[in-house]
Order: sequence, then structure tokens, then C-alpha cells
Amino acid sequence: MKKRAILQLIILNLLLLLTINNVAAVVYLSELDDAYNLGDMINLEVSISPIEKGPISIKLVCDNKESLISYTSNPAENFSVQLPLTSVHINDLTGDCYFSANYNSVDYKSLVFKISKKLDVSLSPDSFFIKPGEDLIVKGSAKRLNGAGANGVVEITIPNLGAVSVENNQNDTGNLTNDTNNVNSGDIFYGNIQNGEFSVIVNIRKDTPAGEYRIEVFAYEKDEEDQKISEGIARGNLIVAQVLTDIDIAIDGQNINPGIVFGFRPILLDQTGKNIDDEASVIILDAHNNRVFEGIFKSDSSGQYNLPTNVSAGYYTIRANNGNTTKEKTFYINEKAMVSFEFVNETLIVTNIGNVRYDKDIQVELNGKPFVKKVSLGLGESTKFKLTGANEEYSIKVSDGESEITRTGVTLTGNVVGVEEDKGSGIKRFGIVNSPIMWIFFIIILAGILLFFLRKKLKKRSFAYPSMPERKSSGGIVEGPRKITVIPRTESKKEDNKTPTSVVSISGPIRAEQASVVQGDKHKVAVIAIKVKNELGTLLQHRLEKAVEAAYARRGAVYKQKNDVIIIFSPLLTNNSKNEVTAAVVAKRIMENINYMNRKFKDKIEYGISISSGEVINKVENKKLIFTPLRSLIPAAKSLADLAKEEVLMSKEAFESSSTDLKSERKRIGDRDVYVLKGVVDHEKNKKFIDDFVKRNKV
Repeated sequence: MKKRAILQLIILNLLLLLTINNVAAVVYLSELDDAYNLGDMINLEVSISPIEKGPISIKLVCDNKESLISYTSNPAENFSVQLPLTSVHINDLTGDCYFSANYNSVDYKSLVFKISKKLDVSLSPDSFFIKPGEDLIVKGSAKRLNGAGANGVVEITIPNLGAVSVENNQNDTGNLTNDTNNVNSGDIFYGNIQNGEFSVIVNIRKDTPAGEYRIEVFAYEKDEEDQKISEGIARGNLIVAQVLTDIDIAIDGQNINPGIVFGFRPILLDQTGKNIDDEASVIILDAHNNRVFEGIFKSDSSGQYNLPTNVSAGYYTIRANNGNTTKEKTFYINEKAMVSFEFVNETLIVTNIGNVRYDKDIQVELNGKPFVKKVSLGLGESTKFKLTGANEEYSIKVSDGESEITRTGVTLTGNVVGVEEDKGSGIKRFGIVNSPIMWIFFIIILAGILLFFLRKKLKKRSFAYPSMPERKSSGGIVEGPRKITVIPRTESKKEDNKTPTSVVSISGPIRAEQASVVQGDKHKVAVIAIKVKNELGTLLQHRLEKAVEAAYARRGAVYKQKNDVIIIFSPLLTNNSKNEVTAAVVAKRIMENINYMNRKFKDKIEYGISISSGEVINKVENKKLIFTPLRSLIPAAKSLADLAKEEVLMSKEAFESSSTDLKSERKRIGDRDVYVLKGVVDHEKNKKFIDDFVKRNKV
């Protein structure tokens, strides 16, 4: 029994010894980052326990490809493996990777990590809007997968841009610099990436075409052998604006005859000489810098000015304007002798309609028989010729080589076929007698003579025998049996509120028409411009017309031009040379009318209203106010109305002429001072309040 126990103990010790000798060594591989870029350094810590004799090999395995990176015959219990991620050391292995250690024929694996060539590149911002000639600053970041900033090179490509230079605002130390590099071919620009950031300034040429461009940013890092090891791409958008750089004016010719249609075409040009879809104001000035024509035209569209036959000869200027850009061209209107022929019964009337004296022969044919007559007429003069015949019908032809008129079946009486000048018309040959100025002079002389003889009689008149009073309307304008009445000027106590020479009253709504006024009065007027900013159907058009009716009661003349309504308050109609307050009252009422209808109905009128003041040459003709605005009165009024948003804006000039009578708020729009109309001061109400206050506080 004792021997058996000893045997069992010996066997147990042998088994224990055998077990201890068969315990295998374990290899521990340290934890790693989740991702690495080419160019990074990996530190792998290796531990062996227990240490045994024999070699250990370590491999890098990526996507089933491997590379031996370490082999040690007699490893220490703890050692490190440093692996630079370069093509020389890892043979360009990338992807999902892990380390594999083989020790005494046993394999050990690390956790999986990623090795990549990709850089995360972004732009800030990624969309750009610039004007030609400005600097484009392209900046952003380039980072590795682990979030560390890259250090390398950035290439910026903008196809078809045509930029001229590029500036990189960082040097090798990361400090700001102003060094300018030459542009490479193909519109590729280079900059440095420092600690993951880059910023490149690209100077855009002034003649860069307007349009959309693509920006491509390629960032990369290089190894010691100048090989790209990590790279990334970002994209952005660039819009180059179309800007006005010049204006051209195409005209029919340099020498123009009067009486024809003068054609012109304003052209707004951008930085590359292409047409801009915008409008230009066109003004034609005579030799004395007086405006004879003006209008607003689309760029590259044709305009026309019907030259009167009697327009003065000389040099004229045509001016096109948009914003601060202006272009002028000159042309010459030739001297042209022209006459018109007119038949009145058996009389031929010849009138000089040209712009110079007419001294030519005309030929009159009566049934083919010619009669040559000498005609000498001053500007605007006429003469008459009596046509006689043998009491039968004649075919008549009159010509001066340029103008011609024919008539058939004209019965001429008399005993002899002939053409004789009507001596009674000879007085009209003297232009001075036919001049309106001379007629006015004669009337003044006659009136003076009449007053001289009646002065004693006028002095004897007393209140016992007053003259019959004139009937006046509520506006203070004389009413009579005729619809148009001219009122002599009366002196006002205030020198700054003088009435015009004459005032014309037209019953009912007054219309206005913008045209070239050769003979008219020069007046300062107030202008209301209403800009309609949406399309109006028939119903909204009717509502707008109802709102504008407030102008008729205040003697405003109205005309419509596209989406603009213009109201002119002229002293010719209002009997007042300061019409800005009247315009403010009407503009406020129109605004209230439109706002009321906008609240009441579903369909709205989007609008803006402005009040401006300036000078015009105007007259009343055929119950209309015909006017020629001076300087840029109408375009400026429209521009101000376009800035208004359902409010009334006043120009600085209009406000200063009526500031004591208005409530307003000053407003700055761009480089202009404008005033928002808030109300009109009721002086009568204020006076009554002050009088009542004084009465209550009398001692």
C-alpha cells in the first residue's frame, strides 16, 4: 500500500513537470489608431510572455496583400516596431490592414485599421460671386483621415477663366506674404498647405467674360522622393458678374437732312464688349444745349426722332446714359430749302417749311403748259399764286425739282390760261411781320395806346359803379363760356410764389404728352411718378385709373408710359409756381386709394410713388399739356419711384421746396438722400388751435 502511494506521487510529479514544459509563449500587439494616411508613422509595441528561444516575424497585411516589415532572431520580451507609411516600406499597401506576428509557428493578429491616400479637402465658401477686376480668394482646409492637418501643395484649376496672376498668402513658415507667382498654362494656380489650411488670391482680369465657372481644388502631400502620397479634391462654383464698362451709340449718319426720320441705337457694353440687357436714356441736344428729344430705350434696340423740316441747322449732340456711364456723339443737321404746295380752290399756296431761306424757281403745268415762277420766301413765309383758265377742267402739276404735287379735274375760270402771283400775299414775305414776337409787340403797343386814352376814365371809376365780377371756379381759375381761358398774371405778395405769364384752364381730366416743344414756356414743375411693379389685368388697370383721379381735381396732367404713370403739376394749369405741396397732397391720396383697394380686394397692386421737381418747356395744345423735360427730370423720377416700396419718396429738391408744409422722414438709399412722406401740415387747423390757446390764457 505504501509502495503504491509513492508510485502515484511520482507519476503526478512527472505529469506536472510535463505540463509546465508544454505551456506556449503569448505575443501581445499594442492598440493602434483607426486610420492612417500615407506619410504617417506607425508605432507598434510588441510584448512576448514567456520569452522563448526562436525568431519572430511581423508582417503588414492589407486587402490580402502583405509585406514583411520586421524579423528578429532573438527578440526581447518587449520591443517596438516603427513603420513609416511610404512606398519604400509598405509597397503602396492601402485599405483595411492589420499586423500579423509569427512566433514559434504561432500567428498573432492586431486589430484592423485603415491606411489611405485620401485627404479630406473642403472650400470655405464653396460658391463665389465677383466682378471683373476683383480678387478671388480661394481658401479651405486639407486634413488627413485622423483629423491631423496636411502639409503640402494645392492646385486650383478654373477652366476658361483667363485670370492673370495668383497670390499665395502663406510662405513656408505659415506667415502672410504678398509674393505673386506666374500663372501656369491651363489656368492652374498653386499654393501651399500649412497645418491643414490654404488660402490663394487669384486676380481676375477686367475683361473676364461674365458667366459661371467651375473651381477644382487638388490638394496633395509628397514624400522625401517627391512622390505624391496623399491627395484629395474639392469643387466649387464661381460666377463672374456682367458689368457695364462702356456705351456705344449707332446713328444713321454724320450729316442729316431735316424732315427725315433720324435713327439711332444705344448699345450697353459689358467687360467683353457684349450687349447688356438693360435700358439707356437717350437725349438729343441742339447747338445751344437745349433738349429737343429724350426717351428711354432698350440696349441694342432702335429709336427714332422725326426731325422737323424747319429744325435749325447746326451741330447736335446725342447722349446715351446708364448710371454713371455716358457716351456722346455729334452729328450735323444740314441746311435744306423746302416748300410745301397746297391748293385752295383756284389758288396755289407755297410755304417755306425748310430751315433756310427759299430762293428757287417752281414750275406750274396747266394741262401740260409750263409756267416758271420765281419764289423767294423767308422761314415760315408763304405766298399765293392765282391759277386761271378757259372755264374748263385742268390737270395741274407743281414741282421745284424735289417736291411735287398733282391735281386732276380742277376747274379754272378766266379768259386766259396763266399763273399770277397774288399781290395781297406779298406782306407775308417779310419774316419780321410774320413773327409771333412782332405780333406780341404790336399788341402791347396797341394796349398801351388804349390805356393812355382811357386812363382818366379809369381813375374816375368808383365803388358806386363797380365792374361786373368775373366768375371763378373753386380753384380760383376764371370760368367762361369757352373751355380754354387765358388769365393774365397777377402779382403775389410773396416774391417766391409768382404765377406764370398766363394760366390755361381745361375742363375735365387733363392729359399730358412728352414731345419736343420748340416754342413754349419754361416752368418749374412738380412731378409724381407711379411705378407699377407687377402685371396688371384689366380690372387692376381700372382700379389704378380710379386711384389717379385724385390728380384731376388739383389740375395735374397725366400720361402713362409702360408701367409708369407720370403726373405733371405745371404753373400753366395750377396758377401756382410752387406745386410740390400740391403734388404731396395728391400723392398721399393716390397711395391711400391704392392701399384701400389692396385691402378690399384679393388682387393687389404693387407700386412705388415718388415726387420730384425740375424744369420743363411746356405749352397747351389740343387740350393737352405738351412738355419737354430738361435734364433728367423724368428718368430720375422713375428711378426714385422704383426704389419706393408702397410708400411716397420725395427727392431732396422737392422736399426743400416744401419742407415747412410737410411731415417727412429722411432716408439714405445708396448715395442719395430721400424723404419718406408722412403727411401734410394743416396750417389752418394749427392756426385755429393757437388762436384758441391764446384766448383761453388771456389775463
